[in-house]
Amino acid sequence: MNAKNLPPALVSLQSFSDDNATFLMRDTPFSTPLKLRGIYNIYNAAAALTLVDSVVGKSIDRTTLIAALSEIAPAFGRGETIVVNGQNIELVLVKNPSGFRLGLESFSPSGYATMIAINDNYADGRDMSWLWDVDFDSLRENGVAEISGTRAYDMALRMQYDEVAVTHIDVSITRALSHFIGANANAPMRVYCTYTAMLAIRRELAKLTDVEVIS
Repeated sequence: MNAKNLPPALVSLQSFSDDNATFLMRDTPFSTPLKLRGIYNIYNAAAALTLVDSVVGKSIDRTTLIAALSEIAPAFGRGETIVVNGQNIELVLVKNPSGFRLGLESFSPSGYATMIAINDNYADGRDMSWLWDVDFDSLRENGVAEISGTRAYDMALRMQYDEVAVTHIDVSITRALSHFIGANANAPMRVYCTYTAMLAIRRELAKLTDVEVIS
């Protein structure tokens, strides 16, 4: 089928910035703040709106639908924000080159202290060579405050090749997280982490503040 003959999209993403997005639904724009952040989450939101619209049809109250979307919070570790000592610590799960690239594109490092925690346990995947397929130039200006995890030194080497300054390295997530929080008490923090590193970080944060329990 020729692209010119395709039917118009039921829902399209018209614009977005930080935690606000405008969706065009059947030619009507709807703008809303979102608790979900990140390019990938906003695309997923557009896909979800398309599914609901295609199943329910024109009878749906789109204002109510958009309001419901605005209340959806990120799943644990996937853009989740945990407050410790009055400062936000944002966890961004990274599992592959595409996800890491989108995470870096979605969140400006300006004003944030950045930590990267890379494990190579079974649930993370043993082969971490994919880190070389990610461009870390966006972190160059502010640098990375902390690197941790079983592959901390592999990650630090990757930073060196992209000329990203690293302040502190510790393979122990417990020690690294404590150091990271202590050294950046006056700034919001963001942690890019593989799956088992994210679980370990949440366990450590649960010792300091209320963290949702995931069974």
